[in-house]
Amino acid sequence: KEKFQELRHPLNSLVVHPSRILTFLPSCFPDKKSPSAFFFIDEEYTVDESQAGMVDDLIAFLNACPTPFHAVAEVRRRLEAAGTVRLDEGAKWGVALGGVAPGGRFFVERGGGSIVAFRIGSKPPAEAGFRIIGAHTDSPGLRLKPRAARSREGFVALDVEVYGAPILASWADRDLGVAGRVVVDEGLGGRLASRLVRLDGPALRIANVAIHLNREVNDAGLVLNRHRHLAPIVAEWGAEGDPRTAFEDKLAEATGVSREAIVGADLALFDIASAARGGWGGEFVFSGRLDNLAMCHAGLTAFLRGGTGDEQSATAVL
Repeated sequence: KEKFQELRHPLNSLVVHPSRILTFLPSCFPDKKSPSAFFFIDEEYTVDESQAGMVDDLIAFLNACPTPFHAVAEVRRRLEAAGTVRLDEGAKWGVALGGVAPGGRFFVERGGGSIVAFRIGSKPPAEAGFRIIGAHTDSPGLRLKPRAARSREGFVALDVEVYGAPILASWADRDLGVAGRVVVDEGLGGRLASRLVRLDGPALRIANVAIHLNREVNDAGLVLNRHRHLAPIVAEWGAEGDPRTAFEDKLAEATGVSREAIVGADLALFDIASAARGGWGGEFVFSGRLDNLAMCHAGLTAFLRGGTGDEQSATAVL
């Protein structure tokens, strides 16, 4: 109060920063001639270089992971780039590890949707214990139903189901893509293979209706029925042909196989807008799927950086 009483002369401009805001009520100024509130910044806040590198790496991780299958693939890529050895979950690890030394790092992957990595400690686990961090690779969202494409009112729409507990209204009027994994028959004695797929565009859209058709939306909020209102529009469609076949052709083209080779798919919608830094000091990260990819990234980064001293004595598990 005393500081602002020293500044009672008219102020033409003020510097505002969201991390340092002090609000002063009109009672501080009995003469009522001063503005009713001031916003005062007492120190500058910016992200330093070490933080900026971490934030940029997180953003790159988020952009590489539109689905949990992509997240596992990206974690695997980073582990292998750091020299982490992949193990077969069904093999005898004693043979595979072969004279493992403290500090050795290994990982196993299951079904393309889960991954576990561990670093051998300098002391036996019975003595030093384990240091464990866990995170989930999936995020609340909208997943495509089997044979999702259908024609409706002259358009192609994709039937979806709600996965987890997303905020449904936040999916409306966004540019959406389709990503996930496609299971294909490689024609080698019936052997099946899983391939990642990502369709960034042209964009899909869960479209709002005009205000004339929903005049209560600003008072009642946007209420979406999960069975009737969440199917994104893909394209215009005539009376001939099967939209399911057309959608499968798009998947086949993106996967690099024939439509007949596709056995199944596990697909989801995602916001094609890239993750980005925000805020005047670059202190925010704006992105979808922060729940829980941010913790996947944090755990992976901690695992790869390792520890020193007592931290190296325990076996670390991600």
